[in-house]
Amino acid sequence: MYSRLIERFAERCVAHVARGEKLSDADMRAFRAYLEARESSGRRLLGPMTGPDPSFDTVTGRCGHPPV
Repeated sequence: MYSRLIERFAERCVAHVARGEKLSDADMRAFRAYLEARESSGRRLLGPMTGPDPSFDTVTGRCGHPPV
């Protein structure tokens, strides 16, 4: 139950970032915590397309792959 709520929150954050929208401070903190948890578990957000840069920068496209 909780995992689906967390995944939906992350999907919304990724959509906002992909559109170039700024996250609220609270959402940014929560999203960074989510990304750090994924990263530490070995499940990076972009999978094989993930670059060596920090996780949030990878999401915004600094890995050489522009956001969708």
